[in-house]
Amino acid sequence: MTIWQKINGETYFNEVKTDLADVDDDYLESVLRLMNDKIIKHEKATQILRNQRTGLVKFAFDRGMSAIKIGNILNMSRQSVYAILEKEDK
Repeated sequence: MTIWQKINGETYFNEVKTDLADVDDDYLESVLRLMNDKIIKHEKATQILRNQRTGLVKFAFDRGMSAIKIGNILNMSRQSVYAILEKEDK
């Protein structure tokens, strides 16, 4: 796995200080593709977790838990809880 970092203005590839002028286009292309694939994978995983959270919020609310309590548990406002509930109803 390739790791690209910028620390204190210096560029590092796999923990090795690198001058960007030394990076060839093929390598840069492969790093960009890898990074994009990781983003897509994590976005899909995040969406699955959000869908699960939405179901649990609806279940808790339907069982009588208040939007304020759910919001406190999830560190969000009650308005955000209601927005989740409204989205679930659509």
